[in-house]
Amino acid sequence: MPWAGVTALEWEREYIRMFHDHRGIAHATCALLVLVASVAGCRAAAPGPPWGLAVGVLAVVAAAGSLVLAVLYWRGRLALTASARDWRTAVYLALPLFSSAATVALAWHQAPTARVLLAAPMLVMGSVCGLRTALAGAAAGALLCLGGDVLAGGLSAGTAVALNAAPAALMALCGWAGAGILSLEQHQQGLLARLVDVDPLTGLASHRRFQQQLAALVESAGDQQPLSMTLIDLRKFRLFNEEHGHLQGDRLLAHIGRTLRAALPPGALAARFGGDQFAVLLPGLDAADATTITEHLRRSIEDVDLILPDPEGREPFPVSVSVSCGVASLPEHARTARELVRHADQALYKAKFLADHRVVTFSSVFDELLEMVEEDEKSLLNSVQTLILVINAKDRYTFGHSERVMRYSLLLAEHIGLPPEETKLLRYAAFLHDIGKIEVERDLLNKPERLTTQEFYDLKMHCVWGSDIVNSLPQLSRAAASVLHHHENWDGSGYPAGLKGQGIPLLARILRITDTYDAMTTDRPYRRALSPETALAEIESGRGTYFDPELVDAFLEVMRVQLGAGEGSRVVSLDTARRRLRN
Repeated sequence: MPWAGVTALEWEREYIRMFHDHRGIAHATCALLVLVASVAGCRAAAPGPPWGLAVGVLAVVAAAGSLVLAVLYWRGRLALTASARDWRTAVYLALPLFSSAATVALAWHQAPTARVLLAAPMLVMGSVCGLRTALAGAAAGALLCLGGDVLAGGLSAGTAVALNAAPAALMALCGWAGAGILSLEQHQQGLLARLVDVDPLTGLASHRRFQQQLAALVESAGDQQPLSMTLIDLRKFRLFNEEHGHLQGDRLLAHIGRTLRAALPPGALAARFGGDQFAVLLPGLDAADATTITEHLRRSIEDVDLILPDPEGREPFPVSVSVSCGVASLPEHARTARELVRHADQALYKAKFLADHRVVTFSSVFDELLEMVEEDEKSLLNSVQTLILVINAKDRYTFGHSERVMRYSLLLAEHIGLPPEETKLLRYAAFLHDIGKIEVERDLLNKPERLTTQEFYDLKMHCVWGSDIVNSLPQLSRAAASVLHHHENWDGSGYPAGLKGQGIPLLARILRITDTYDAMTTDRPYRRALSPETALAEIESGRGTYFDPELVDAFLEVMRVQLGAGEGSRVVSLDTARRRLRN
């Protein structure tokens, strides 16, 4: 097969090109046949009256024009529609029809069998406009031939019918054959469109179909018509494939596809977004409703244990499925389709890296920062956002680190009763505390071996560089001290200034604990992540040396409550969200 090894979209294009070429060749062949016949008819009419020669010349010109148009169509330079009402299509059909009819008229008495030439334009007509048009043309041609024999030739009706039976059948047969080419092409395109628009493994919409639907929904949505998007990621799917094999992995993906199709509310579209990622479009729902629907979808996937057959013939074994979900909405979180996808992806990454968050709705610290700074500082803050993204790209082991440190810090601040203004400042300091790493080399950030003295000095300088960056924003300059001193130790052994005890700013002391906890519970270049319980024990052992003793006690209380807490209540009821989606 000429399309072996190519994508489904290329498959579709190859089929379209193949049918187009075959039809173009057939049209050109018919036009060439009519041209040869019209030239012969013109030569035969030359000794006759002048009107005969004029008709013959017109037939030749029309046939030549038909051949030129057929070649242009074959080469893709001429586009036709399936309607004869389009003037290009009408001209394309009229030229061979006129040429063949004129040639038949010139050879009416000398060569009655020339009327079979009318079958050529019927084939063209059928392959362009379909069977109904072709049969109508064949019937009209047969009636004209029949009437011409009766009126001009003085033949009886029975004789005329017998004379024209074969040409009429040939016209109908050629029209039917041409229509068959068109019908087969349309049917094949429908099958290929389904292959392209539907993922064969999961039965969900394909990535292409999803992008098309997303573009259409974003274009039709407005400020009064929200559109939400959910990204669903299958957790630890690569490890599952390595342990059980790709065949079992395919069965797992197919199971998720079936579950999503069954649990999806009316009006929503689910698609396979990537290898182990799925996307859901929820038109008409805002973020709160979409989060509720997404939580329902997550539970539907995770509540049913999948029973997979053992490839070695042993007893089937159950598989527990776990997914992470990210939600974003338009116009609440984005204005364009690209922004909506990007923000849903960011929410998904937060869900994946915050282990106790299975469904996360997009939120942007930078949106809040932009609201509080002066207009002339917004461009600088946008540059800061770019720097954060660069840091995340450079340091693959700490993706989402700042977001997690911010979350832990806010939990601790709430527990100790930190004033609202200080809590807001802590929020921004936590998010920006590592921004100075933009000056640190990528290889140094990800180095698995022990650092040299010079390398450790360069790494410690990120506190100073980060403080300088934050200090350049007047509205956030109060957070600069917390960024500068977030690696100071309670006993004075920290850096960069060696501050001690109460001399360390309170917010920096909070960051020292939360930053260390997240670093210990995250995979690092030089070691695997510790369990939360082990990390808390390490924090407790540093009480009074590295960390503020009172803050350590408060943090231990907060985190032990968090680790033992169940999931929170839903914001919106599932029935309410479904009703809004239907409406």
